[in-house]
Amino acid sequence: MFSRGDTFFVNSRLREKADFDFDSEADRAPKHLDIDFIRKWERGPSAFSLAHALTIDDDAAEAVSIYGEKEWGGSDSVHQIDLSNLTELSEISANYLAKAVRGQWARDSYDWILLKGDLKARVSGITKFTIGEEIAKVWIQDNEMAGDNKGDSKRLVNLKNFNDISDKAALLLSKFDGPLSLGGLTEISDAAAEALSKYEGKDLTLWGLATLSDAAAESLSKYKGKRLELRGLTSISDSAADSLSKVQGSLFLGRLTSLSDSAADSLSKVQGDLYIGSLGGLPSLRSKPLAEKILRKSWPNAFKELRDMSDEVAEAFAQGDEGCFDGLISLSDAAADALSKVEAPLSLKGLVSLSDNAAKSLAKHRPTDERDRGLCLRGLTSLTDVAAKYLSKHEGELHLNGLTSLSDAAAKSLSKHEGGLWFEELTEVSDTALDSLSNYDGEINFGDPAEWADSLREG
Repeated sequence: MFSRGDTFFVNSRLREKADFDFDSEADRAPKHLDIDFIRKWERGPSAFSLAHALTIDDDAAEAVSIYGEKEWGGSDSVHQIDLSNLTELSEISANYLAKAVRGQWARDSYDWILLKGDLKARVSGITKFTIGEEIAKVWIQDNEMAGDNKGDSKRLVNLKNFNDISDKAALLLSKFDGPLSLGGLTEISDAAAEALSKYEGKDLTLWGLATLSDAAAESLSKYKGKRLELRGLTSISDSAADSLSKVQGSLFLGRLTSLSDSAADSLSKVQGDLYIGSLGGLPSLRSKPLAEKILRKSWPNAFKELRDMSDEVAEAFAQGDEGCFDGLISLSDAAADALSKVEAPLSLKGLVSLSDNAAKSLAKHRPTDERDRGLCLRGLTSLTDVAAKYLSKHEGELHLNGLTSLSDAAAKSLSKHEGGLWFEELTEVSDTALDSLSNYDGEINFGDPAEWADSLREG
């Protein structure tokens, strides 16, 4: 196959004018493209024409597919390659050219290879783009020369535009010592995973993978860098979780939609930081060890989208300062009691109902920051008189924005609350209830209670 050689990419400022001898027009613009002609064309593209070619060899197609003339000085000038007269392509050649048509270089929107008719449609329809040995070599050579941008240069090849990688290319890239982002990969072989596990850079990014075999997980668990990015995984087996628990650095898993209790317990043993996103994809979190692990290095709103939790997990949260649980749609009395001990302002926007005992517990919520003692229950559409009586004893802003009705007894209780009230959807409320709330000693919706009550009467 094609071998680049030292003159594949050259600085056009230093390129000496090539002295080509042509016996005929066919020498300059042949009907068939082979590797010998492409090698000459690389040295002086303006002296040759590819536009008259009807056929092309596979190794010549490979060379063309990775050709991108850029000056090392940083110019964005790249040749557009005219192959519009080709009449046939082998499957191998089509796959090579597809990489360039898709835009394997820095800009996806540009067609680097001009084709026509059925060939263009055929090449454009190819969806699997594999990082082969030659592509890996080009990327490594470019990034070795990139100085401070080592590992980030996309001047010649953008690895993120590829969704597959050969085992040999993985082995080559594993020896690169700069940052390595392979976020476009959607699949990876066990052999490629084993090769990449030997990568010595600090960050290994594989966030495009939606699945990971047990063997691949076992191999990647041996990666010794600071950060392993697998945030595209939607599920993970118990065996894979057990393997990944041995990761020495930080582990990122941001899109899980299923996780067994056993797998969750295993992941809690990761030595470095563990990031599992907002947990919105998980139907439930029932592992207290995992909750405690995440809390040790909690990202803001890390549990905002969590839809359900066990009482044991709620107990773990009671020891932390994370108070945003807007994804919860139900809350047991025991969990409410645990969350009332959270030291941060408490937001439970997703709850649509609340038991009297849960209200009694949440009313005791006392964040450490006296300037922000809010309790947000804006998802509730109704409230019992008993629950209202309990919540009236809460100290701090009380958000009941979603309530559509309020009894006279509930209104009388809430009128004794201290810290500010919020109502936005009330439509069923009597004059008696409004009289009670108009005497509220504080603000309602950041305004005067009497004026707020009058506006409801008029509305």
